[in-house]
Amino acid sequence: MLKARHEPETEGVMPRRSSPQALTRSSSDDTLSDIFSTLSLESHKNSRLEKLEDQLSALKLQKDLSNAKFKAFVKSQHICLGNCKSYHSHADLLRALSKPENRVNRNDAKKFPAVKQCLVKLC
Repeated sequence: MLKARHEPETEGVMPRRSSPQALTRSSSDDTLSDIFSTLSLESHKNSRLEKLEDQLSALKLQKDLSNAKFKAFVKSQHICLGNCKSYHSHADLLRALSKPENRVNRNDAKKFPAVKQCLVKLC
């Protein structure tokens, strides 16, 4: 005779936070591509940064990420702040940043906590 498997009660229990490994590029590509398609049309870089901040903050809340997991997630996306595109690798991002028009002022980006996580050092 088979016993019924007991399912844990979920009422009143806080949902578990997801790990950065669970947030792969495939699970977030649609959301990020929507964000970047609307932001790349903006002409002024500061308005793009403001809107990117709003979108990234909303994404952080939607996925219920801690600050550390959000930072790891954003770093894995290789986001260029100048043209609001996500690149496949860090090398591709650095190649895009070799063009001055794809760079933003570091102090401007530091005004926005979520956008600040996208900053990278140029070698």
